[in-house]
Formats: sequence, C-alpha cells, structure tokens
Amino acid sequence: MWDIIGYVEKEVSLLIRKGGVYYVLNYPWQTPSAVPLLLASPKAEAIKITDKELFEQLRIRALTHALNHTCALSRGGLLGKTAEGISDLVRESLKFALRRRKADLVNAQDFIQMLMSCAILEPIPDGFWKACSGFMSEDAASKLKTSLEALYALQPKDSGWIKSVTSYLQRVKWMQNEFLLIQTVARQLAYTFREHECGPILNDLRIQASNLIQREEIEKDMASQKPWQKNAIPVKRAIKIGPASSNTRKTGPKDDDSGAKS
Repeated sequence: MWDIIGYVEKEVSLLIRKGGVYYVLNYPWQTPSAVPLLLASPKAEAIKITDKELFEQLRIRALTHALNHTCALSRGGLLGKTAEGISDLVRESLKFALRRRKADLVNAQDFIQMLMSCAILEPIPDGFWKACSGFMSEDAASKLKTSLEALYALQPKDSGWIKSVTSYLQRVKWMQNEFLLIQTVARQLAYTFREHECGPILNDLRIQASNLIQREEIEKDMASQKPWQKNAIPVKRAIKIGPASSNTRKTGPKDDDSGAKS
C-alpha cells in the first residue's frame, strides 16, 4: 500500500511513499523508482493506495492541473468567458502558446509545458504542428509530437473522471487550501458538464471557494492597514431624502462680489 505525497506537474509524476522510503512514479507510470530521503516528512494527501490504483490517482491529478492551466492560457482568447467545452480550452490554449512562442515571449520549456497540459486533455491536431514550421524544424516538431502522444494515455475515457476530479477537489485540494484552483476547475466543469450529476456539487464548490478567496483578500487588506487606520472611526454620511430646505448650500459657482453694485 502506498501513501501519495503529491503530484509533480512539470514531470507528470507522483511522489509516493511506502515504509518510510520515497518513490516517484514517472513515465511510463508502471514501476515506481526510489528517490533520496527527503529532508522533511511531508503529510500524505492520500493513504493506503494499491498498486493498481496508482495510475488512476496520477491521471485524476494530471487532468485537474491540466484543466487549471488551460483555463489560464485560454482566458484571453475566450475574452474572460467560460469555455463551452474541453475542445475550446485546448484550441485557445494552443493558439496562445503558438503566439507566445512565435513572438519569443516564452522559452522552449514553458512552451512545452503548455502543450503538455493540452495533450493531457485532448490530442493536438496536425494543423498545429504545421503552424510551428516557422520556428521549429520538421524533425524537432516530429520528435516533440511523438513525446507528447505518450500523454494521451491520461485523457478521459468516459464521464467517470468528472466524479473523480470532483472528489479530488473536495477531499484533497480543499484540505490544501487551493481555493483558486478549486474555483477555476469547478467553474469550468460545472459549466461544461452542467447536466452531469456532479454539476450542482461543482457549482456549490465554486461558490464556497469564491467566498473563501474573498474572505482571505479582506483579511490580508485588514492585516496591511496601519494602526491608525484600524482604530479610525468609520465616517458616516447622512443622506437627506425629500425637498431641499431653504438653507441648502448651492452647488453652483459662488457669486462674484468684486463687481459694482447697482
């Protein structure tokens, strides 16, 4: 039985533990490899996971983080709106990655990381690789395409993954206070799969996460206030309703008294 310590997004791997020894489950995600003992002993996010369950646990985490990443990448292309489906997320994310790379605004590693998130969700279309010909050789594009195709094994096979991701957000990410990730992923899934049984649950989760994010922002703002700001008496402004009295001050320009009087 294994304890899951965490998901390593950049490597699409799981850091796991058994009997005090740490391992990493890397591609091809079959046999864990032992790693040096960590200086700290981090708390496990899941315990008593069997060998057969490890890959599925990796897949759920990969899908969750890929959704979070592509939601961020596609925000500009979607004009801040929620994508209708996963295909929209991937399409706009690929467009964004291509524009940034062509303009030399991201390095090769960041570009590949963007493509990895897309490949975890859906196959990357051939047209994308043709568009890369301006800054990447055909051989380099072919090798990158082949390596990313290995991630297709993580793509959703049926609707069962929605329930698993919902549970992961509720049980693991909530305990880790990852409210921004929860808000982003829950919003997208609740909208795309609103007819699914988990749709209402995801929407409630999004609302709860949003409320906690707002509360955290208020607490940070309060903590950053100066002592005299904290103790200041709130200014109360009276609002008069009804006809103005004869003593009401005029809001127009003041009369000029410098001229001669008749």
